Amino acid sequence: MKLTLLASSLALLALGLPARAQTEPAAKPKAAAETAAEKAAAATDKVTDKAKATVKKTKEKAAAATEKAKTLPFYGEVTAVDEAAKTVTLGENVYHLTDTTTIHDGEKAAKFSDVKVGRKIGGSCTTTGGKKELIKLNVGVKQESAKPAPKAKTKPAAKETAKPEAKAKPETAPAEAAPETPAPAEAAPPAKTGKKKSA
Repeated sequence: MKLTLLASSLALLALGLPARAQTEPAAKPKAAAETAAEKAAAATDKVTDKAKATVKKTKEKAAAATEKAKTLPFYGEVTAVDEAAKTVTLGENVYHLTDTTTIHDGEKAAKFSDVKVGRKIGGSCTTTGGKKELIKLNVGVKQESAKPAPKAKTKPAAKETAKPEAKAKPETAPAEAAPETPAPAEAAPPAKTGKKKSA
């Protein structure tokens, strides 16, 4: 009986071994398939992240280009300054000072209080929502001094060069019209002297 028990245990054991053998190889390909799928998903995520980063950079570049295109230079004489509202008016244009506006006077830093009515200023601005915001403000623009009225340009007088007068050439009449020479005069009587001839 012990022997039968042992034989049946071995038979059961033998039956179980092939089942495990079949299970283990099937598990390995399944694990390999999961690993390949994870690698593919990771690669896809990497490509997607790279594409998203590229799109983001492209959008940032486009936004920077648009912002740069909106940046405009300005120059003119200040017609009004409102320190409370932080605005400068040049003619019909009103420029607003922002927290990022840089103010300078030539090479050195300056203050908004340096902006005065009648002074020439320049710089650059951008338009945001129809509002002109100062990016750079230069209060050190060379001021035009009062220039004398330009003199009327006069043409220099033509140089009078003394031309020697043409020498008068004696007019010669044609041969036909030549003056006639007087005919020889008859012998004139001898001049009378105070002496009489003796006979």
